[in-house]
Amino acid sequence: MRVLAGAGDMEDRCLALVKVELGAWLGEGRGVVEADKVAGIRALRDADEARCARASLSLAVCHATGSGVALMLARARAHCEVAAEAGFVDAQFSLGCLALDGGDDARAVAKLKQASRGGDVWAMIMLGELYEAGRGVPVDCGKAAALYRACKLSQIAATHLGILHKDGRGVLQDGELAVRLLTMGAEGEAKVLEAQCELGDIYLIGDPKIARDAEKAEKLLGAAAAKGDFHSAYQLGCLLIRGMGDVFHDEPRAASCFRVAAKAGSDAAIFNLGSAPQRPNEPALSGLPAIILIDNSMPAGACMLEAS
Repeated sequence: MRVLAGAGDMEDRCLALVKVELGAWLGEGRGVVEADKVAGIRALRDADEARCARASLSLAVCHATGSGVALMLARARAHCEVAAEAGFVDAQFSLGCLALDGGDDARAVAKLKQASRGGDVWAMIMLGELYEAGRGVPVDCGKAAALYRACKLSQIAATHLGILHKDGRGVLQDGELAVRLLTMGAEGEAKVLEAQCELGDIYLIGDPKIARDAEKAEKLLGAAAAKGDFHSAYQLGCLLIRGMGDVFHDEPRAASCFRVAAKAGSDAAIFNLGSAPQRPNEPALSGLPAIILIDNSMPAGACMLEAS
């Protein structure tokens, strides 16, 4: 059980917190004539020496970003350790990220678990990703799914959970639930790229419970391709070269999509470009066979759709 601090200790802590606020005000120029980062850092250091964990966290940020002090990751990590031990979730999460960047997956898992218990959404998402990848822990998609569910309003967590339900990894395979979750990720404020790509694939290729919808596929794959996703660019090219539903055959636009994918190294896109027309005054890529990849389940002349 935590021991209550004595009167003198409480007075020191209150003074330290005042110095933390003073440091922030001076560093940001709030309530003073101009920002004085030197004086702000001095106040934070005074508070840090008085064992104020909040000051340690502020100094960690300063050293990690080079704000008012030298950029020193080792010192940032040391200040983070103090704040993390005091229960500051932001510090625990930061230490997890630093450990992950440094290749210490086991330590990253330990720190992200601490931050997750404190309710940090980003820590839960990152921990779920580590469980999916088997980094620092055995692969356990069931635990990853539980962590994603705990982030109820996160579009990124909804996207990850939707993909698990789409593939049936660690959870029941459920195309309808996958579409609902992926739609939350693709159409919300964040418009998550991965959600747009996965949902576009579902509407393009189909699912036992989900009908194909070329118009939705075009919109989603187009949005993902515009953000630089070459897989979506390739799939959109396939849709345009075939034509489906309300999406009409459009070879020039398909060629533009294949070029994006080809530049990213897609062999299928390079093959398909052999039969796609070039833009005016644009030289053809050399050495490309004039064929379109064929999938036996599709009509002649149709592209092979890549699995996501």
